[in-house]
Amino acid sequence: MAQLVSVRSNQNFGVQYEQGKLIPQTEIIILVEKPKYTIKGESIKRKTKVSEIRFTCGTEAINHLIGQLQLAQRVATQYEQMAGVMNEIIVNSKPRIMEDEPFNS
Repeated sequence: MAQLVSVRSNQNFGVQYEQGKLIPQTEIIILVEKPKYTIKGESIKRKTKVSEIRFTCGTEAINHLIGQLQLAQRVATQYEQMAGVMNEIIVNSKPRIMEDEPFNS
């Protein structure tokens, strides 16, 4: 599964020739690390490589992306809380073996 490495950005201007305007744009660059497999004879070797996803957008699209990431963050926080509760249940539900009790098979 790919893992996030970094998010970078570049600022530039697009040109709208019909109206003679410069349009400010942001290039978003997302760097992700992905597995890369090679086959050598009978063996399969796993390495990693970094790849990029690039796209250009305006401030409205950036704000929309930020909103989506904030929603993902709220959901992730809820899952972290649920995991904490579930882990507590799992830890407390493990059977305890008493040294005084004979082992029954």
